[in-house]
This record gives sequence, structure tokens and C-alpha cells, in this order.
Amino acid sequence: MHTYIRSALYSIAITLVISTLIAVLIGNLLTLPFSHALIYSLSIGLSICLISLALNHTFSRAPLKPLRLLAAIPLGTLAGMAISSAALGIEVSSLLYENRQILINVAVGGSIFGGLVSYFFYAYYRLAESQQALQRQKITQQQQEKASTELQLRFLQAQIEPHFLFNTLATISSLLERDSATARNLLDTFTRYLRAGLKQMRAERCSLSEELALIEHYLGIQAIRMQQRLRYSIQCPAQFSQVELPPLLIQPLVENAIKHGLEMKPAGGTVTINVSEKHRQLCIEVSDNGLGIGSHSSDGGVGLANIRDRLATRYQNNASLELQSIATGGICARVLLPLQPQPEPAL
Repeated sequence: MHTYIRSALYSIAITLVISTLIAVLIGNLLTLPFSHALIYSLSIGLSICLISLALNHTFSRAPLKPLRLLAAIPLGTLAGMAISSAALGIEVSSLLYENRQILINVAVGGSIFGGLVSYFFYAYYRLAESQQALQRQKITQQQQEKASTELQLRFLQAQIEPHFLFNTLATISSLLERDSATARNLLDTFTRYLRAGLKQMRAERCSLSEELALIEHYLGIQAIRMQQRLRYSIQCPAQFSQVELPPLLIQPLVENAIKHGLEMKPAGGTVTINVSEKHRQLCIEVSDNGLGIGSHSSDGGVGLANIRDRLATRYQNNASLELQSIATGGICARVLLPLQPQPEPAL
């Protein structure tokens, strides 16, 4: 409704400008006083415009558009002449008998003017409709790309999970014979991880606290498996805990930090997750003191590309993923997200 009102006001404003220009032309051609020519031009132009808008609002079906234009021109011309005659104190009978030539000239000029104005608005509305159709197509394409990216995530996760699953089960099996308490602890942590992970995989979004809870279970499992070779720290201020983000967005960065940075390092190392606000954006940093960027292989690159695709699909240009080498060794992966929720595209 607001769009229609804005469009109607724009049409009326354009009509006022064109009518004023036509009044100058009519005044010179018909040797009419400018005030009379302006009244005639405004009355006819606004009548055609308002009747066209009324017909367009009442009969919105596409096949009726040419009929609306044809009807608006004579109706608006007659209505405008009646209004201008009344405003100037000229009786209709006087126009019909004593000033017939003026009546003919004004009627012909009004019809030509009305045709030009009507064609202008017809072309304007056609262009507006084409732009709206293009926008709807663009939104549909974005939604399809988003669905495709999310499907790729599920496929990638389905490939990662069996490897992690089998390694964890193998660790539990080996611990049962020599350290049953640690085996039970690992099994409990693994159960909590699976419960949280399955819930997030079914959702389109999750809170940051839910994502970090899943990551903490994951790190707990890896810490038991790697023993003293893995340490970790998670720092997240309470005011960011309910910020929404796509599920399983940060965990691949933690997986990369362990797999490519720390597992191949004999002494192991530390994974640090820090959440803060930078430049009015939510900043999530996953750092490790492992082997550095050179240790990352192609599968790590695929995971990072997948994250970038998801950020572009969900947030357009308002989010990013950056990798930065740490001078003392290791990598910092930095994700920047909008702090304010992003509006859904309007159809």
C-alpha cells in the first residue's frame, strides 16, 4: 500500500511539472493568458492522471492496461475542461457556441497532452514492473543459492562426522581396558556432543552459546584423545551469547586448527576462541599456536571456502572470514558478523 501511495504521489508531481510546461506552450500558441492556460493544463493533466490512477487501482489485471489508458484520456479531458471552465467562470454553453474554436483547440491539445502523459506513465509502470520482476528473480536465485550452500554444508558434515565418529569410538574402545574412568568420561562427552550436534544440524540458525557449547564438547573429546598435547580456552562475554548465526559455522575452524595445526606438531598446543566486538561487528577469533598456514592442505581450503560461501549467502557483503599468521607461530581465523539481525529479503 505504501508503495502504491509513493508511486501515485510521484505521478502527480510529474504531472504538475509537465502541465506547467504545456501551459507555457498553449499560452503562446493560442494567445491565452498564462493563468488561463495553466488552469486548463493543470485541470486536464491532473484529471487524466487521477482517473488513470483510479482505474489502475480498481482494474489491476494486465489485459486491461490499454483500456485504462484509452478511457483515462477522454474522461480526463472532459473532466478537466469542466473543472477549468468552472474555475474561470466560463459557462459550458459559451464554450459550445461563442468560443467553439477555443474549445476545439483545448480539446485537441488536451487529448494530445493526455496521450503523451499516459504513454509516459505506461512506460514508467512497465519499467517499474520489470524491475520488480527482476528483483523477485534475484531474491529467488539468492534463496536457491542459500539452500544449495546449506546442502553442501550437510554433505561436507556428513563426510567429516564418520571420520571423527570412528576415531572417537576407537579411542573409547582402547581406553576401556586400561582406563575405564577416562573411557566413561569420553563416552559421556561424546554423547553430549552428538545430542547437541544433531539438534543444530536440523536447524537453520542457532545462538552463539549453542555453537560454543558444541565446540566445547568437541574440544573436550579431542583433549581426552590427545591427552596433554591439547589445551583450549573459550572466552565469550555474556552479552553476545544469544547472537544468532548459521549452525556449525565456527566448528570447522576449530577442526582445522587441531587437524592441520596441532595434531602434526609433536608437542601439541593450544586452541583459543575469543569473542568480542570490533567496528560494530561481532568478532569470533579461533587461534592456535600450531604449524602455521603452510600446514593447511586442500581439504582445509575446501572447508574455508564453504564458510565464505555461507557467509556471502546469508550476510551478503556484511560478513567476512580472514586468516592471519601469528608471529610466534600458528594461525588466527577471524570471522566478522553483523551484530544486528539481518532483515529477510522482501518479495
